[in-house]
Amino acid sequence: MQQDTFLVRPMRMCGLFVATILALAAHGSAQDGLTATATAPAPATTEPKDSSQTVTPEDHYEFHFNAGAWLPRLGGKVTFGPSAAANEISLEDSFNLDSSEAVGLFELGMRKNDAWGLNLSGFHFSTSSSGPFVGHEQFGSLTLNDGDRFNSSFDMTSIEGEFAYWPASWRPATHGVKGSEVDLWFAHFLALRYLDVHQRVELSGGGTGGAGGGRESAGGDWLTPMVGLQLHLHWYPPAGVPLLKGLEIGGAVALGPALGSDGGFITQISAGITAFFTNQIGLSFGYRLLEAHVEKDDYKFTGGLQGLFLAGTVHF
Repeated sequence: MQQDTFLVRPMRMCGLFVATILALAAHGSAQDGLTATATAPAPATTEPKDSSQTVTPEDHYEFHFNAGAWLPRLGGKVTFGPSAAANEISLEDSFNLDSSEAVGLFELGMRKNDAWGLNLSGFHFSTSSSGPFVGHEQFGSLTLNDGDRFNSSFDMTSIEGEFAYWPASWRPATHGVKGSEVDLWFAHFLALRYLDVHQRVELSGGGTGGAGGGRESAGGDWLTPMVGLQLHLHWYPPAGVPLLKGLEIGGAVALGPALGSDGGFITQISAGITAFFTNQIGLSFGYRLLEAHVEKDDYKFTGGLQGLFLAGTVHF
């Protein structure tokens, strides 16, 4: 009974509050109607409306541009045959490729009539390391023994185009309270992501393992159609709030099959918050993850990038 009371009372209070607001709005509208009826003169004649002069709402377009830095770390495992001795090799522990790297982040988006939108984004990530190898592994034709001196690099490039649609029924909450406004809405979206991965490993010939020199490179590219879900919460504060013109909180998740080579799948997750200091200029902060399970020939990559991002936003 206590749990039911705890859940039901807030719902009743919210319902009573909403009903009160609607009643006051209806009363105000009725008073305005009575005043208008009492003061407005009656028209002398009534002419039929010309349907050709019906005014249709103009299309409303919004654009945004984000530019900033993403600070991801690379993680995961790779396998490169064709040797039967080729096992999964840790990118972090064995190749030491998990340092945080600054990546330029650019996004361009358009939204029409708060009903659908397009978004285009891309990045290029690159990291490298050198030192003694940890473990005993096979990477292509290279035999890597504990202590062998190596140089390794890993590059990832990706471009994504996105189409999002949010019907009116997916905007469950729009409230105005004491001069502020809160708008919550959801959207489903389709995306097409291109992903290119390239890894290089070179033995320098020194180290306790006694291995000679050698070099191997592997990778692949994949095209991934994705489906996903977005959430957006907009808060527009009262006019008296200093500096802040608006606050937006958003998140998205998407998944799709990797086409090309030997296939696989790709997952992406993002969450962020944007503070607008004018109606056009804001600052965004958040987290992004791109995870891939892909294969090409004898090369297999299971891992991805994740990290925080900071970007400036221009909205017009």
